[in-house]
Amino acid sequence: MARVGLARAGQKSADVARFLRIVDAYEKTFESQWHKRARRVIDRFADERRDADASRARFNVLWSNVETMKPFFYSATPKPVVSPRVDEDDEVAATAAEVLERALSFFIAEEGFGETLRYVRDDYLLAGRGTAWVRYVPHIEPLQVVDSIEAGGGTPDDEGDVGEPAPQPEQVAFEEVITDFVLWRDFGHTVARAWEEVDCVWRRVKMSRKALEARFGAEVGGKVPLDCSAHGEDRAREPDEDRDRAEVYELWCKSEKRAVWFTRSHADLLDDQQDPLGLPYFFPCPRPVYATLRTDSLVPIPDYVEYQDQAAELDDLTARIDALTDAIKCAGIYDKNFPALERLLQDGHDNELVPVESWAAANQQLVAVDKRFDWAGIAALVVRRSGEQRSTDMAPQAEDCRTDELELPSKHSCEVLQLDSSLHRWVPGATALWVLLHRLLPRSLQSCVLHRDPAD
Repeated sequence: MARVGLARAGQKSADVARFLRIVDAYEKTFESQWHKRARRVIDRFADERRDADASRARFNVLWSNVETMKPFFYSATPKPVVSPRVDEDDEVAATAAEVLERALSFFIAEEGFGETLRYVRDDYLLAGRGTAWVRYVPHIEPLQVVDSIEAGGGTPDDEGDVGEPAPQPEQVAFEEVITDFVLWRDFGHTVARAWEEVDCVWRRVKMSRKALEARFGAEVGGKVPLDCSAHGEDRAREPDEDRDRAEVYELWCKSEKRAVWFTRSHADLLDDQQDPLGLPYFFPCPRPVYATLRTDSLVPIPDYVEYQDQAAELDDLTARIDALTDAIKCAGIYDKNFPALERLLQDGHDNELVPVESWAAANQQLVAVDKRFDWAGIAALVVRRSGEQRSTDMAPQAEDCRTDELELPSKHSCEVLQLDSSLHRWVPGATALWVLLHRLLPRSLQSCVLHRDPAD
């Protein structure tokens, strides 16, 4: 790994301007064509509402679809399998494959690999693009070497005099490869028609002062202005007291085999390295996972966009059903000479008998229970609401609108609903209407018979 270093980085303010032009070209294209759309999709998933829509009933089919598809795309951490490519009888190759397989298993289990891929999956399902970024982290420690020169405290010159102390040798104690999740709006690349044409990729990382000094050294890290907050999205609207982070761009340019670090608020490059990892395809990230793409653009199209009109229709129908349900009520009158009727309707007796005084005498006067009270007419609203419910379900077959008769048990009286032909287009079927009546009407109307108009 050839490191150009910070001395050269301080002379490259022209490079910062050039790389920022690449970043700005990406943001101009993707902000107008994708970022705003992705934000709306995520707000819809989270059921974020304006004050005017706070009380409106909605059907969040996006949430239902995404939660259903999550386990199909990624549900369990994969198990790596490594085997020799050519000669399986080669003991050295077989041993090397086993070592690699165990190393990969440990890496996947210990470094949060599965959690990173779950975040990538969620970005893919909502925003339309999910990205992971691989980071190599070597851990360096001083190498303990004791010899006569170091014991004397310096290096002898040609005349035998001891000069400046020798630099302390270092060694790699251990190495890590960490998979980072990159939020959909923090990743970028050169504007291109296909991934093979991409020359630069980058990510934005928000770093505190301590992280800046640890990564770039106290001299450089201490000069970088803190220009954003930890969780803010729009830097221009953030108050100064909340700006405790610096937004650092890490950009990898394939044509120059070069990785650079810079910010918008600092004139010079923070770091500049030549081909840091030596990877075959150079980039430290795989091709992002895309939802829908055009053949001439890498601007993602979230899946929700393809059925957003149907989702809006479901929202409208749900709001109508909610409004009709609020409008439906049960009201009527009854003969006050029979107070047991009131108890029968209000107390909700299930598998119980209502005591009535002098039942024998009352029975001679009572022709039928349902003749002693009368309900306000609500059949039209009930049938209309049932029609709205039908619109959210599967369309019925032609025979669903024929004459249907329900043989449903009930302890109470049977009420007949006679529907004229003008209302038949709202009747979804006997079962759906019965469920609706069972929910909305009192027990005295819990069984019914639907008759189709013979003239229809």
